[in-house]
Amino acid sequence: MTETTNSARDQPTPKVDITPETIYNLIKLVEQNAPLLALLENHKPGPQDALKSEPKGASDMAKRHKQRVRIGTDEKGAAIYKWADGHTVEELNDNIVRLYIEHGLLRKFLDSHPNIVILDSKSKKDCPTFREYANQWYKKYKEQKLRTTSDSGYKSAFRLHLFPFFGDKRLDEITTDFIQEFLNAKADLSYSTVHSMLILFKQIMASAFEDRLIPFDPAVSKRITIPSTGKKTRDALTPEQVKAIIEAIPTLVDPDERRMLALFVFTGMRRGEVLGLRWEDIDFKKKLIHVERNITYAHNQPEIGSTKTNSGKRSIPLDSRLAEFLKPHCSAGYVLGGAEPMTQMVFRRVFKHIEKNVELFGATPHIFRHTYITTLAKANVDLKTIQRISGHANITTTLNIYTHTREEEIQEAGDKIGELLGK
Repeated sequence: MTETTNSARDQPTPKVDITPETIYNLIKLVEQNAPLLALLENHKPGPQDALKSEPKGASDMAKRHKQRVRIGTDEKGAAIYKWADGHTVEELNDNIVRLYIEHGLLRKFLDSHPNIVILDSKSKKDCPTFREYANQWYKKYKEQKLRTTSDSGYKSAFRLHLFPFFGDKRLDEITTDFIQEFLNAKADLSYSTVHSMLILFKQIMASAFEDRLIPFDPAVSKRITIPSTGKKTRDALTPEQVKAIIEAIPTLVDPDERRMLALFVFTGMRRGEVLGLRWEDIDFKKKLIHVERNITYAHNQPEIGSTKTNSGKRSIPLDSRLAEFLKPHCSAGYVLGGAEPMTQMVFRRVFKHIEKNVELFGATPHIFRHTYITTLAKANVDLKTIQRISGHANITTTLNIYTHTREEEIQEAGDKIGELLGK
């Protein structure tokens, strides 16, 4: 903070904040041996005499910001001070740095701040764009560590959000303000979505700073906030809607379509888990379905992998109506697809055909899963059992759905009480 006073006799003054941008611009010129008086040629000129001696009088200083700067000690060890001033805080900060340069103190200051990187003009000229650097960084440090679904999600974030906003900007042109503008523009997205993009962006900028491509990392600023309107809740289907869908399943001619829709309605399994289900995973005698694997897609082709989490491997109840829809039963192979899992294109075609023939009320595979878990909560199944059936690794996820269901029941109870009281 900079202090403005009306008196020439001042008490010790608080430190003045010097931005990394100011340090960078001045050091860059110093390294090029520019004349001292040319250091601030882009700033508005001010009275230079004020930098070389104490202020002439209180009346002159009343209109200016000023700061007493310690520049060294005399032969007796007493501190030597000089005055810096400026019409604005920014000009004052620059003039303080002038004094550091004049008296050889700037290098000492920089040595105590390792996070400030000195770049020469060649580094600035060769600085890549965000798109160029991000693509190289992602392939080298990120891509090989990710599951196919995660890889697809990150690439979508680049294509739809990060590259349109930052892509053509040079890394050294990206400022904290520009980052905040990006976050403000994404306020309509869920907090978790924006937060995941920000984490990815910060990893890239931190790497660029480590590679000395930028003088400082603008993404570490504590000013950055995510102004998201919050997570958009997906509404579960109503019991009446679910009943209508179940009644329409037999009208589907294709066996894969009947099985697919029935599995989504009666199991709460994730899309990849449904596609990865094999006939030998279904125990018709014990009425259990064993979830053992998950299908992801890479360029349309199915990839067989483990479940999303360790908790994903689980057993779930086999509803008697689902068992009927699964007929005729096979002894081996995938329940959907046969000898091999469905490709992504086939899955989309089958699901779109179901939507044309059955009113799904806007339901997606994820909404069917959310509806199933919500139904378990409404049936008063205990929280831990719901977590095991749903395959949630974190009980907080289950609790959020459970709590939301209980809030709906409280609202319904309020309506009934109002009716009884003659509302």
